[in-house]
Amino acid sequence: MRAGIGLLGALLAMQGGALAPQLADAAGWHQTDFLVGGFGVNNAPYHPERLVLLDRAGLDLVQGFDQRLPTGTILVGQLDSLRRALPDFRLRAILHDAPKGDDAGHLTGNVAPVAQWPALRATLTRNPLDGGSTLGWCLWDEPSTRPQLDAIGELSRRMRRDPVAGGKIPYVNLLPIAPLGGGAGYLRDFGAGVDRRAAYAAYLDAYLSQFDAEPEPAPLLCFDHYPFQHDGREAGDYFENLEIARDRAVARGRPGMRIPLWVVIQLAAFKPPGAPFMEGPTLAQVRWQAWTAVAYGAKSISYWTTGTIDDPAPRTGFRGGLLELNGRPTSKYAAIRTLNAELHALGPTLMRLDPVAVFHVAPGRQRVQPEDRIGDARRVYCVVSAVSGSGREDCLLGYFKEQGTGDDYLLVVNQSLARPRSFRIRLAVPADSIARIDEQNGRPRILSRRTSALDASVAPASVGLYRISGPMIESLPGVREVRTTGDGSIDYVVPAGVLRVNRASGVRSWVSVAAAAAGPDSLQITPEGVVRARR
Repeated sequence: MRAGIGLLGALLAMQGGALAPQLADAAGWHQTDFLVGGFGVNNAPYHPERLVLLDRAGLDLVQGFDQRLPTGTILVGQLDSLRRALPDFRLRAILHDAPKGDDAGHLTGNVAPVAQWPALRATLTRNPLDGGSTLGWCLWDEPSTRPQLDAIGELSRRMRRDPVAGGKIPYVNLLPIAPLGGGAGYLRDFGAGVDRRAAYAAYLDAYLSQFDAEPEPAPLLCFDHYPFQHDGREAGDYFENLEIARDRAVARGRPGMRIPLWVVIQLAAFKPPGAPFMEGPTLAQVRWQAWTAVAYGAKSISYWTTGTIDDPAPRTGFRGGLLELNGRPTSKYAAIRTLNAELHALGPTLMRLDPVAVFHVAPGRQRVQPEDRIGDARRVYCVVSAVSGSGREDCLLGYFKEQGTGDDYLLVVNQSLARPRSFRIRLAVPADSIARIDEQNGRPRILSRRTSALDASVAPASVGLYRISGPMIESLPGVREVRTTGDGSIDYVVPAGVLRVNRASGVRSWVSVAAAAAGPDSLQITPEGVVRARR
């Protein structure tokens, strides 16, 4: 250990980037900062300089899913030491504790949490695992059946009520959506008589509903999806997966308690069973995965994998993430460090935003709902009326509302992997001001005032985040009536039905009957939507 710590001085020059996010450590863990994570630590627990490299790459958390708890104990001990030695050290761990033999106290994949709770609690409270570097525990990776989700719910609830474990994340990573023409384990329990979209939504709801009777909703909703796993060819269901997961997380939120969406994306190249390694995702493809996930509302991005993974049984693996087996940074290290710095710079703003919709100029290879395309007559939200410019088909727009202020935000994504683009985005209602949130320092910079046009120049596989301040409250054309409800929500009667917006939770839902109360007199119905009445 002493020799490894002696190498830290040479690494401190690499610090830079955003300050380490502050993570809530109170009972009922709540996410307060945008988090970046990674899977796979190899032998880093025995080489602290490698943990420093992961930290300096901009990771907030790491998961040693390929190791059992004894190595996890060493890992968090090293992390505790590094946090004491380096004031800005951010890295924490979500620990995995897979079963081995007749071990009753394993936390990962435990099917009998009630009977085995005494042994489980002994694991949770074992020193030194409460020294500050244990962010949470992995309860399950890719559960697929209702009994598995019930077991996860039971253990999660017990952890929340425990005075020691209550401040830790009961982490669960769910399956991605079943591919067209393919199967997924969850279809057996959740796919009977419904299409694949409804089956996936039912699967996600089966996890989220485990917390319905609890004072707080699920701590997060996480899934992994690797659209470039097979020789870098883009699978067409990534946006579909993001859309459904976003909507289920939003729908299950409560006043003042959002459910953050976590997305695990592919960084390393894949080796199929008995075959050589495939072409991995390019750096541009990694950026594309991350930023489009953020456009759909992701509050955390994790990389699969940060280290080399080799599973000898099916002869599969991943390599080429952040660190080689010998601990040296890969060729992707510097670029991923830059991406993580951008995510952290925009993170404080992103954490204040509720996702509303994603607008597409052209779907490309992805399957998207027709009403999400700009210009489609069925589109519900029309804050953006048109997009022009050379390469406009590469424009993707994430539409957000800021909690409290109601300001509109647009995350402009350039989906081109190779070409910079300049988009002119036409707003339905003139803005009082447009500000860009700087990707380096997170500060807003006013670009223009009293304008209906947003000019966005965006590098390949990159974004611009813009605050649209103005009179618009809801960009819902054709509003016939506005009514308030008893809980403070607002119903907007539009041609498509009655849209209910809960200001406290950010939840938007279609309801069958509008509330009886009259609408607030501070709002004005216009052909473009509902705006603040000018006084």
